[in-house]
Amino acid sequence: MGTFIGIACLVLIVVLVIYIIGVSGLDKVESKFRNESSGIDTYLWDIQHRLKKAAAVLEKYNVDTSEIKDPQELGLGMPVSLQMMKFTEYSTKMENLAAVDRTAFSEEDKQELDKYDSELEALRVELIGESVKHNKAVNAYNSRIATFPYSFVAKRKRKEPKGIFVYTMKNTDGI
Repeated sequence: MGTFIGIACLVLIVVLVIYIIGVSGLDKVESKFRNESSGIDTYLWDIQHRLKKAAAVLEKYNVDTSEIKDPQELGLGMPVSLQMMKFTEYSTKMENLAAVDRTAFSEEDKQELDKYDSELEALRVELIGESVKHNKAVNAYNSRIATFPYSFVAKRKRKEPKGIFVYTMKNTDGI
């Protein structure tokens, strides 16, 4: 009888250790996923802010800025689907900003808008780079929750696979 209790305690300890390892590993990849996702939010906010500032310059010349600035405020912790939608929308808004005829603008305002154009393009490129890091974190998370013992913990904590950040690039070659 004493041997049976000893074996039962040993099995319980092993199960607890496996569970603790599972929780720890799952928390680690989920934290990394959340950090990478918040990086995308930050870049989107920066893009929105610069579009708004560029629109303020355009409004001095009575240019309709409805196709350039975003009237909605962004929040952190957006779902990936909303991040992708906003990035696509902002890419179009950046193209609209670059296409504005600036011949009647003062030299100072032209330079300011050129500065915003280059800053926005740099942010767009950085956001694409950030999305690669995000997608790696998502793949690590999804792989982790699919393997034992993490899958057991993930099911108990109702963790679901996360979506990757995808975007479409326009073909600028006309092909």
